[in-house]
Amino acid sequence: MTYPHESIKDANADTVSPSAPSEKVDSQITQEKSPQLQKLPVKENDDDDDEVEEEEESHEVVVLVYDLSHGLAAQFAPQILGINLDAIYHTSVMVYGKEYFINQGIQINPNPGFTKYGTPIEVIEKGNTFISEDIFNEFLDDLRNHDDGKYHAHKYDLFDNNCNHFTDVLLDFLVGSNLDKRILHLPQQVLNTPNGQLLRQLIGNGNELM
Repeated sequence: MTYPHESIKDANADTVSPSAPSEKVDSQITQEKSPQLQKLPVKENDDDDDEVEEEEESHEVVVLVYDLSHGLAAQFAPQILGINLDAIYHTSVMVYGKEYFINQGIQINPNPGFTKYGTPIEVIEKGNTFISEDIFNEFLDDLRNHDDGKYHAHKYDLFDNNCNHFTDVLLDFLVGSNLDKRILHLPQQVLNTPNGQLLRQLIGNGNELM
């Protein structure tokens, strides 16, 4: 025989006991009471925070060294200048798969090592840069728009503002180092010879050589 109070007990058996609430039911009840909670953003799993960040991409920086005299400087410098010269250096910077130098303004060569200057006589590794190509291009634009047009063709000077000075600026920006002094200071070494100033008068700013 079933007693009335037992029927009530059986009916309540399928409900959730207040002493052990179900999280799912509790969440449903809360949202039913507060519809505005449904509009709140749901926080994503924080597992992504544990992922190791990708390393910044690095780019190799190399200096390509050419001899503008194609061997003649080493042959005739002792007789003309009274000093030994290995070459009359032209340099460029190779990075991002391109070659950068000045010749009638800032130039970008998509085929490094293939220019009118011949074959590089030396390759100098300068390490890696973490500067992106986009940022580097912005830097080049700043140089092109330099107030006094320093890197425009009409400002080129074989002794005071040449391709090697430009290479030195790029290296400082990319890797925080400088071009070798034996290359960078060669013009002053030439000017300090007995015939150095005469040579300067003969060739002027050297634009014709470029």
